Amino acid sequence: MSGLLLATTIMVGIFIFSVLGYLLVEWLSVRRLANVAAGKINNKIGELARVQSKDLNLLVGQAQLYVTSKYAAIIVLPLLVWIVLGGIFAPLVTALAIYLLPRYLFKRRKAKRLKQIEEALPNSLMMIASSLRAGSALPVAIQILVREQPGPLGQEFAILLREQKLGVDFDSAMQTMADRIAIPDFHLVSVALRVSREVGGNLAEILDSLANTIRNKAILEGKIKALTAQGTIQGIVMALLPFVIAG
Repeated sequence: MSGLLLATTIMVGIFIFSVLGYLLVEWLSVRRLANVAAGKINNKIGELARVQSKDLNLLVGQAQLYVTSKYAAIIVLPLLVWIVLGGIFAPLVTALAIYLLPRYLFKRRKAKRLKQIEEALPNSLMMIASSLRAGSALPVAIQILVREQPGPLGQEFAILLREQKLGVDFDSAMQTMADRIAIPDFHLVSVALRVSREVGGNLAEILDSLANTIRNKAILEGKIKALTAQGTIQGIVMALLPFVIAG
């Protein structure tokens, strides 16, 4: 019994020191990466870089706080579980859950945000088209959209306007926004806006057509999900039925 306790204590000690070492290396890596990035920005942009460096330092501080709190929880909570319950299985499961849960929550919130952007895209395109018909320029129409659309899509367009104020051209800012959102429908919008600025044309009609196409596509996808929902549930039930019977 004493030998088993000694072995368990040694394993827990090795685990704690390993996590502490990994935490220290990751913390130093984040700081070094931030210093390199800040140095490159300062060399390229000058005075503007100092403003960007403040934002960068804030992001680095948040990243370090996240890393520290995450791995502190990985160390402390499994140790408490081990003290209360004993054994090695429950602490390992707790540590694994703490390590994987933030990634799962991040992916879920990201998918939810992209879904909100996709749902708001047709109405936002109609709003931009209406502003263009009223005689507003495209930047002014985007500013109106940002003011009237406080959701995630409005936030993304606000970042676009901010990048333009910092000197980034419209095509590069629009391409960066499309890569950041990574929705096929928005890639069509990005291409339409960039091509329209280069070759001209009635952008309002193009945006109206895109809005109607995206809206009809969403309606069709909703019908497909409704028709296939019963089959999906039946498949899940049939897959779990053997395990339920065995249990």
